[in-house]
Amino acid sequence: MGWKGIRCDNAEDLQSALTEALDHQGPSMVVIPIDYRENMALTERLGKIDETF
Repeated sequence: MGWKGIRCDNAEDLQSALTEALDHQGPSMVVIPIDYRENMALTERLGKIDETF
């Protein structure tokens, strides 16, 4: 069907993966695996932010 599939495993390659997908003459899919363990680390860091008004 003319699909171009691109896998992007790290942030450094994201721009080139998106450029390649957008330059393709047909439909493209960029696969970006997510490490959901990072969500807990971010939640912990955000929970330590105390903004007092």
